[in-house]
Amino acid sequence: MKISFLSAKLNIFCAAVFLLSVLILFTIAFFAHNDKKRNLLLVTSSQTGSHGIDVNKIEEFTKSDFLLTYEILSTEKISLSYADFPVTLVRTNSCYPKIINYGISEGAFFSKQAWTGAQRHAVLNETAASVIFGSVKIAGSQFKIRGETWIVTGVIDDKDKESNRVYVPSSIAGGHAYNFLVLTAGFDETYIKNSMKSLGIHDTNYNFFTLDTSINLLFKRPQITLCLLFCFIFIYIIVILTGKLKIAIAEFKNKLNKHYFKQLFLENRKTAFKPVWLAALLVLCPILTLFLLLHAVSIILPWQDITSLKGKQELFFPLVERLYNFNQTSGFLFIFSLIFLCFSVIVFIRRK
Repeated sequence: MKISFLSAKLNIFCAAVFLLSVLILFTIAFFAHNDKKRNLLLVTSSQTGSHGIDVNKIEEFTKSDFLLTYEILSTEKISLSYADFPVTLVRTNSCYPKIINYGISEGAFFSKQAWTGAQRHAVLNETAASVIFGSVKIAGSQFKIRGETWIVTGVIDDKDKESNRVYVPSSIAGGHAYNFLVLTAGFDETYIKNSMKSLGIHDTNYNFFTLDTSINLLFKRPQITLCLLFCFIFIYIIVILTGKLKIAIAEFKNKLNKHYFKQLFLENRKTAFKPVWLAALLVLCPILTLFLLLHAVSIILPWQDITSLKGKQELFFPLVERLYNFNQTSGFLFIFSLIFLCFSVIVFIRRK
């Protein structure tokens, strides 16, 4: 009795840990999905020593086609009358907040007209605004970089709690961009890749990462674990039904030796029909098991075509970095849940 009680507790513990890991996998996928990375294509240079794409050429492209943005980073110092503050200067274009979908906490992002006119308009992230000015309500404030006066047009919530980031029009200093975020909503990915060839961006010199695919992967992992769990359950049911069917057939034959089938059917329909419905379940369970296995395979096979974000998480920080971390955590829990499922099955079988 004591051994049976301990066995039941172990089974409950294994089931609880496994279901908790699946729940966490779904939670990670949910948070990643709500992290506003939908309809985005990350394009990164795959060649060292590449000259990148001129920002003016990019601006001409976005006037007639889909939107894309970029970041050109440098380290600068913001000067106020009382102190200097180190910042990360992010040179980009005016459609940056629309594509990356960061909220504006105060004022507005610099306009397309400001970019075209190379006006010294700047947008600070909340961290920089708090550190430098002590508030996010700073639209209209001024500061200097290398003696040049800049006007703050707004404050952006870019989720970066560690770095002082300042976003400015890339048209002021010009330059070349090497990595891009493309808003794919309403456009086919093949069309996007073909259109970007006019910028000199090809499969041979750039890598393409569909962030939606990475997010969908997070939802597929718990689906796989549940599929395998139900496969095990159906296999266990098949074993039980096989034993019950043998007993039911033996009981039916024994009754049939003592009664005519018509008499048996009229007096004891349960005994007559029990082998039939048990056999029907025995046919159904393998079909469901095979369906789940084929479904799992259909999910796993495309994974080999998903390009890893490893080494790319510093791009468009912290947006891509957060997705990378979601993927890493989800991947660890996915492997853990599969190993734990195998362990639970082995323990269950040995105790049976």
